[in-house]
Amino acid sequence: MIYAYVAKGFNLQKEISDEIRAYARSRGLPLSEVIQDQASQAVYWRGRRLNTLLKQMEPGDSLIMYEVADIASNFKQIAEFLGALVEKEIKLHLVKYEKIFRGERLTPAFELIDLVRHFESDFVATEAIQKELHKHLPLEK
Repeated sequence: MIYAYVAKGFNLQKEISDEIRAYARSRGLPLSEVIQDQASQAVYWRGRRLNTLLKQMEPGDSLIMYEVADIASNFKQIAEFLGALVEKEIKLHLVKYEKIFRGERLTPAFELIDLVRHFESDFVATEAIQKELHKHLPLEK
C-alpha cells in the first residue's frame, strides 16, 4: 500500500497535500490513505500520527512525504525513523528532493550521503528563518 503523510509546519497542509498527490499521480503510485497530522515536528515522531501510520504499514509499503523536516527537527530522530523504515522494509519518497529512500539494509553510502546533504540544507535554512523571525517578532511568554 502507498501512504502519504502531511505534517503540520511552516508549509500549508493543503498545498503540500496537493504536491504529494501530484507526485504520486505522475509516478503511477495509487495512494491508499493521506494522513494529515496536527502535531508539529517539535513533537517527537513516536508521539505523532506518523508513528501510528508506521505501525500499521507492512513490508513493501511506501510512504510519501514532502520533506525530511516532516519527520523531526533533529538528525537523531530522523536517523531513528529511517532505521524504523529499514526494519519494516518500507520505501520513503521525499517529494521536495525527488529522492527515494529504499528502506533496504544494504543502502549504498552515496545514497545516504545525498539524502543527508538535502536534510542539512533544510535545517540550515529553517534555522536561519527562525533566527530572523525572532529578531522581528515578540517572543511568547
